[in-house]
Amino acid sequence: MVLLWVAIRLTALVAAAYGLFLAAHAFIRWLPRERPSIPAEPTPVERPTGMAVDPVCQMPLLARPETRHLKHEGRTYYFCSSSCAERFSRAPHRYAKRDPGAGFPR
Repeated sequence: MVLLWVAIRLTALVAAAYGLFLAAHAFIRWLPRERPSIPAEPTPVERPTGMAVDPVCQMPLLARPETRHLKHEGRTYYFCSSSCAERFSRAPHRYAKRDPGAGFPR
């Protein structure tokens, strides 16, 4: 009977030690590895020639003569729809400050 009690206790200790081992292993794998350095300045996105971005909805579009556009402070802004052009014309200062190059073809 004592031998059975010792065997049960020993099995419980081994199981507890194995559980601790698994928990420690999972924790070590969870720890972050060397992280790549994040550049201080974001890299600018290159836009294809003739492309523009609607300053209201940020939709990319082709800057063609027939595309809706408005001039504000000497710059031309292109729009995907008449509703975006109307929203811009109501408050151009609000949308022109989002991205200084957003509405201009490059």
